[in-house]
Amino acid sequence: MVLSKVVLIGASGTLGTEILRALTADTAFEVTLLARPDSKACFPEHVRVLRPEQTHDNLVQAFIGQDAIICTTSIAAIPQQRQLINAAIAAGVRRFILNEFANPLTYGGLPDLQHARVAKLEVLRYAREQAAEYSSFSWTGLATGHFLDYAMLRIPAFGFNMPLRKARIVDNGLEAFSATTVPDIAVAVIGVLKHPEETASKSLVIRSTEATQMEILKAFEAQTGVKWEREDVRAVDLLASGREKMQKGERGGMLDFVVAQLLEKGSGRAEGHWEDNANVLLGVKQRSANEIVREVLASLGSEE
Repeated sequence: MVLSKVVLIGASGTLGTEILRALTADTAFEVTLLARPDSKACFPEHVRVLRPEQTHDNLVQAFIGQDAIICTTSIAAIPQQRQLINAAIAAGVRRFILNEFANPLTYGGLPDLQHARVAKLEVLRYAREQAAEYSSFSWTGLATGHFLDYAMLRIPAFGFNMPLRKARIVDNGLEAFSATTVPDIAVAVIGVLKHPEETASKSLVIRSTEATQMEILKAFEAQTGVKWEREDVRAVDLLASGREKMQKGERGGMLDFVVAQLLEKGSGRAEGHWEDNANVLLGVKQRSANEIVREVLASLGSEE
């Protein structure tokens, strides 16, 4: 049975906006948005929006009659999921989709990034405890890896500056990594809601592609018809830069760590998590780097 009555939290963000688009395009779902009372975000007129003071009692009232809650709030708000889970249980909500998007939380990875995962790990542990105590409650996490299209469009530090036709290649650019596009994450969320039994209280892994920086660079050059300017950097230098920025309180340190974790030659940090991926179950199609690049360029009206 489809989890049809859904509350989406964080609908104004990059991921939340795409999930809202997917939900409202599917007649199987009745969508309610939960926003802060002081939120200035604008939403489609046909979608129900609640802006309560977020006390336990108010949240319970907002959640009564709902089948599922999808949380796509900011990183800073991740600890607040405990409060949301408590209200969901009190209201009889059957499923809570955690804000667990990114690498699997059980993934060791780079030591410098572990503190950033602490809050998510604590929420995951709490969700497991509550599901064990309350048989009517379950949770789902989606490990998506790198948000590939978003990084291509918005974060040149990940390696590709499309307006300037420049690439920054880490080590030799041959380290494979797995990644998912934002629209494909929305597809997976819909898949979770349509397969409640198979996805109950599980962390599921999805991907749109597995690629290297060099494969992506070749795809960009082929489809733009331009030889891109290439800058080579070392992951070890990114790590040193990240630590220095963090010590000085400067911005960008965490991004240096993330890029190094994803692309460092021979680290294996971005591989080995995909053997049991849930692509087929959730309806996510795996594509080549060339196809992803074509989609991204087309979204800009820049395909040549």
